[in-house]
Amino acid sequence: MNRTLILASAVVATGGLSFLLAVPADSQLVEKAFVTLQPNPAAPLQSGHIGITGSLRSGSVEAQALRLGAGAAPGLVMTSDANGNASWQPLALTLPFSGSVNVAGCAFSVTNAGLGSAICGNNVSPTGTTHGVTGTATSPNGIGVYGQANTGVQGVSTTPNGNGVSGYASGGPDAWGVSGETGTGQAVIGRAGTGLPGGGFPGGTGVLGYSNTSNGYGMWAQTTAPGGVGLLATNTANTGAGFGLVSYTSSSAGTAIRANAVAPSGSTFGVFADVSSSAGTGVYGGANNANGNAVGVFGQCASPNGAGVLASNTSNTGNGVGLYSYSSSNAGTAIVGLSVAPSGQTAGVRGETQSVNGAGVFGSATASSGGTTGVFGLTQSPTGTGVLGANASTTGNNTGVTGYVSSPLGAAVYGKSWALTGPTTGVTGHSMSDSGYGVYGLAQAGSGTTYGVAGAASSPSGWALYAFGDFGASGLKSFRIDYPTDPENAYLVHYATESPYPQNFYSGNVTTGSDGYAWVDLPSYFDTVNANVKYQLTVVDEGDGDGFVQVKVSKKVVGNRFQIRSSAPRVEVSWRVEADRADRYTVRKRPTDVVEKIGAERGTYQNPELYGQPANRGLDAALRVGPAPLQAPAAGRTSRIR
Repeated sequence: MNRTLILASAVVATGGLSFLLAVPADSQLVEKAFVTLQPNPAAPLQSGHIGITGSLRSGSVEAQALRLGAGAAPGLVMTSDANGNASWQPLALTLPFSGSVNVAGCAFSVTNAGLGSAICGNNVSPTGTTHGVTGTATSPNGIGVYGQANTGVQGVSTTPNGNGVSGYASGGPDAWGVSGETGTGQAVIGRAGTGLPGGGFPGGTGVLGYSNTSNGYGMWAQTTAPGGVGLLATNTANTGAGFGLVSYTSSSAGTAIRANAVAPSGSTFGVFADVSSSAGTGVYGGANNANGNAVGVFGQCASPNGAGVLASNTSNTGNGVGLYSYSSSNAGTAIVGLSVAPSGQTAGVRGETQSVNGAGVFGSATASSGGTTGVFGLTQSPTGTGVLGANASTTGNNTGVTGYVSSPLGAAVYGKSWALTGPTTGVTGHSMSDSGYGVYGLAQAGSGTTYGVAGAASSPSGWALYAFGDFGASGLKSFRIDYPTDPENAYLVHYATESPYPQNFYSGNVTTGSDGYAWVDLPSYFDTVNANVKYQLTVVDEGDGDGFVQVKVSKKVVGNRFQIRSSAPRVEVSWRVEADRADRYTVRKRPTDVVEKIGAERGTYQNPELYGQPANRGLDAALRVGPAPLQAPAAGRTSRIR
């Protein structure tokens, strides 16, 4: 019987290589013993094993058996080729490699005590959506890649359009592409460029984005969903002064938050802020530096029909305010509107309302004392207007400017011209209508000594009331002075005489000479402004003798004088000359005593009550009614001041 040893299998054992020896017995291999091959010199024998030293003879091993090779060294493993030739090689995995296990710990663990990486994944394909390392977890709470260190996970990209770390989640509305969690540190740090953030950040920062490149982004958030959110920041605390989003910039020309809506059309928003609190603020801008020209909120628009800042209150009730601004400085201005265009019909501040009882601009000075001003307008242009009120409606009882006052000594509209010289105007009224009123004054009280229009002039050569053109009145024309003997309690009123044609009169006294003649000298301009002269002469004779003295006009006016003659010498004569006005204005005017009513005046009455007509048939009925009064500011309207 052939007793040749057959090396049927090999097992790695401590200190060498162990083989199972078998011999044929009854045509079958029968296990006999373990043989341990040990390097020279031979190691101490181990119980139950056979120590073998030396080299095997070529061809002394049966077919399909392992043929041993030389070259054993620490860290090497024995491998065999297809012919059973063994060799010592470094440990290597055959790729692709896959395997599965069910353990509570790590399925694959590598420890590196050096300065390198424990695991490196490199994908060198020049194209395609490749991955250096892929981690997948199918558990609802699983983590695809979990890193724990000073920097848990760091991603580096060297391509121009690469991503250092890319997170993608498609599991549902509550899935997260990248999730960071921290106790007191920074959960996620994004860094662009070189260097590290300078620190000084508040404890517990969820996401920190940092860039030190000139055009870099500390953080970039983007969504392509029609209703998606590029970046969502929330603070769910119900108490405290928490912030959903806080942004800082240290640059002297920097912007802490910049939002751009780049769509060329549509109702887009660069910044949209919404608040649900009954006392909340949609957008709050604070400029806390006590010096300089800081701005709390700045809005800019390049569209020719756009708005730099648009504020809207959509409530249909209450005292809501579209835009509210206040200043605490004793020389401050709550709202400043500045239009810097050097030409065109620009507006510094424009107020507009669509309500039937609305006010385009409402100015309220609520202080109960001091020289406050509800609305103040200022212009420095030599042809400018401090305040301009315009009503563009072509119908209705509209008003360009309306002023109201409640004080018994107040002035509804007050105009003051500060210039000390020149033809200045305190108040100017201008109407272009063919039946309009340049200035209309209405004293609507039904009793008392009221004044529709009152004017006063302090200069001895001034005019309290002057008309450039004709002066008329539907009532009596009179002068009024304090009653001479009771000036504190009464007036003395004298009324003007009337004539169907404009006339001048001149009067005086003259005494005839010893020959009974006398010349009466008239003003030097008499001949140039008068025509159709009429004379009246009256003898003044206190002697009351039996004879009557006669007097007559012996020569008419020539050279601004006329002559009289009395029947007796040295007679006092009172004379009066009346003449039609013949100055250039009157000649051009051609005044007449009967004038037809035209336009809106036709069919109206100056005093409808005298003809049994209702008041609405009066010429000034619409002006008597007046515009609807402005609503007084509601109580508590300034309650938003903080």
